[in-house]
Amino acid sequence: FRTWANYAFAYRKRYNAWPVWNAKVGGQVSQLIDRLGADVAPQVAVFYLSVNDARLINDCHSLSGLLCKAESLHTQWVTGRQINGTTARQMENTQANINAAQEAASRIREKGAKNAFL
Repeated sequence: FRTWANYAFAYRKRYNAWPVWNAKVGGQVSQLIDRLGADVAPQVAVFYLSVNDARLINDCHSLSGLLCKAESLHTQWVTGRQINGTTARQMENTQANINAAQEAASRIREKGAKNAFL
């Protein structure tokens, strides 16, 4: 019950409406508890409603989205770091720059090899 209550109240706070309760939702709540544990699932459910990711917002933070990303959301909750599409692209671009710099350095170390800097 705690997981559903936490999700429902956080949902109401964000959207000024109660989420739908039906048999499918009940099953999803049970699956979430099975995957994360009864102590953690309620806290991750509240955290989920605080995540500002366009895909989640477009879906009005559906319970399906929470269940789909349960383990990822758990990691984000534990670390206190929200990862959305923009954040992921920034991290990807940073890694691409590091890879390019490492490749350039490797080529410079190879005496006489042609590279973008020589």
